[in-house]
Amino acid sequence: IPLSAGEPPITPIAVCAPATTAEMAETVRICRAHGAPMVPRGGGSGVVGGVLAGADTVVLSTERLAGLRHLSSGDLLATFGAGTNGLEAEELMQAEGLTIGHWPQSIELSTVGGWVATRASGQYSTAYGNIEDIVHSLEAVLADGSVYRSRDTPRAAAGPDLRNLLLGSEGTLGVVTEVTLSLREQPEPGVRQAFHFAEFATGLDAIRATMRAGWRPPVVRL
Repeated sequence: IPLSAGEPPITPIAVCAPATTAEMAETVRICRAHGAPMVPRGGGSGVVGGVLAGADTVVLSTERLAGLRHLSSGDLLATFGAGTNGLEAEELMQAEGLTIGHWPQSIELSTVGGWVATRASGQYSTAYGNIEDIVHSLEAVLADGSVYRSRDTPRAAAGPDLRNLLLGSEGTLGVVTEVTLSLREQPEPGVRQAFHFAEFATGLDAIRATMRAGWRPPVVRL
């Protein structure tokens, strides 16, 4: 962003890339003890400047917190390190006949943790929902260096769901280190079609009728 505005890039104090949640927590505690501002960074594909660091800032990279940690085909759940590339995560699931169903336009550049931090929406959200509908549970290092792990259940009937505080927090409340996502069976190849409507309102009515009929095409654009 600074380069596109003709400004020189800003070099942070340091870039730290912990390989485990424990290392991330220790790094956060050290930064906190020295009063150093911290900026979490995933794939850096955001367009709103959330990953821009100041000259007095320590960048906390999740690049080494990557990879598939656990796959439960029976429960349709997969746990990834937050730094896992989005496309690589999806390809790993497709090799198992499954899909995450989350396809943001930045899937080749973004990370699983970044999806959570930005409360991302994918192109197939009509069928699979947004990232908040796909996240089963998560782990994050909070600003004081403590580790938060949400309940390993799809929902809780008592008390607030703290996952929603971290979803879309853009790294301001903590560093997401691990995410468990709900999966779906990989669908059969679909058919893509385009239709022409003489008026915008007519096209909108057609989409409304489709959705009310209970159909959930992965992508609908007008």
